[in-house]
Amino acid sequence: MALPRARSRNDGGDTSPFDPRQITHPELRRLYDYWYQRCVGDRLPGRSIVDPLAMRGWLGNITLIDVHPSPPRFTFRLCGSSMVERIGLDPTGADLSAIPDADYRVRIETIFARMVETREPSVSRNRRRIASRAYDFEVLRLPLADDGHSVSTLLVCPMYFEVPPLNCAVGTGREPEFEAPTWLE
Repeated sequence: MALPRARSRNDGGDTSPFDPRQITHPELRRLYDYWYQRCVGDRLPGRSIVDPLAMRGWLGNITLIDVHPSPPRFTFRLCGSSMVERIGLDPTGADLSAIPDADYRVRIETIFARMVETREPSVSRNRRRIASRAYDFEVLRLPLADDGHSVSTLLVCPMYFEVPPLNCAVGTGREPEFEAPTWLE
């Protein structure tokens, strides 16, 4: 495996390598550094790096995806409360079929499968409408391997550049509608 710092993937449909300095959100850069410091040689860190105290700044945004091999299938193990409130969907315990937008679901599955194969991180810039307003955000996806080699979990963390309100979806008394984000290339 190429060292993660030297080669990771941009998931905007482009499979060419990029420098992780392309991660523009400062909190995601810190998360990447946290993950990278726990890589040893060609060994990926395991899910045990998800320490609530060490990761408290990201916790509400983190989603953990369990990877089931051959062929890879993906199940939502944990979805951060902030993410659930903003998208109006809590897929915890479900597989990717819980994502109502078919095109978005296919794109996510492709990104996840590529990460399992390459063992490399992924980052994208996106835009989502929340409460009738567009918000830009960046998503960092990090592979975790409990045995150090085979990807067993994906850690996904979206961070907004301007924080949208949390009270616009779940718990507001209205039925939220999931709207897939727009990919900014």
